[in-house]
Amino acid sequence: MPKNGDFKKLVRDRMAKTGESYTAARMRMVRSGGIVENGPPLSLALPSGKGETEAADVSAIYQLKITIVDIEPAIWRRVLVPAETTLAQLHKTIQAVFGWWDYHLHQYVIDGRRYALPDPEYADELPATIDERDVTLRGILGASTIVYEYDFGDDWKHLVQIESVAVAGDPSITYPVCTGGARACPREDCGGTSGYARLLEILGDPMHEEYREMKTWVEKKYDPEKFDLVAIERVLRKLRKRPAGSRRGPETRK
Repeated sequence: MPKNGDFKKLVRDRMAKTGESYTAARMRMVRSGGIVENGPPLSLALPSGKGETEAADVSAIYQLKITIVDIEPAIWRRVLVPAETTLAQLHKTIQAVFGWWDYHLHQYVIDGRRYALPDPEYADELPATIDERDVTLRGILGASTIVYEYDFGDDWKHLVQIESVAVAGDPSITYPVCTGGARACPREDCGGTSGYARLLEILGDPMHEEYREMKTWVEKKYDPEKFDLVAIERVLRKLRKRPAGSRRGPETRK
């Protein structure tokens, strides 16, 4: 590993080259001992034997890969979050790293069980729900399938994979952190995966009769192939400044 001053210069050089935040660039440099491209997940391992006791420490960090289901090429994000992150807090992180606007309802389906913000008004009509504010990532570490669903009209499903676990986080880093990803998130209310596919078809054909209308709707700067880690870091920075309490009121519903 280079000396501290040299290392910081290498991190800044990587930031200039990749557009990554300082945190993301630093973590990838630490991982490799040098400059690497946005590739495989960090090599974080859960120790066996005596180390399992240490893994129960509140400073443990989970590496998650979150992928929107049924879209190719895949749209995904990789994030580092504390083990004590509640599902309600993870919801906010997912919204931030994908660029969703938190306009709609959401839920998790984990090994067949439903987790969400309970709604007393519809308690008799909806399936049994576990309060997502009471469940941490540590509590579902052994789950075989974790699916986050957003906007029950467009029905965006996200597969959440706990890729690896670090016994302790870096004390110089404030979590959550996004370390990688691919492609831009679909626009809100574009009609789910089928509507998104049609939108891309129209945007790819300037001669299409709806091209101008759709181009205006998504905004000229929208590039479906661009993964903008700098923009994601700006949103996460605001999220990290919010109070850390796990019990917060329901999000805006539409």
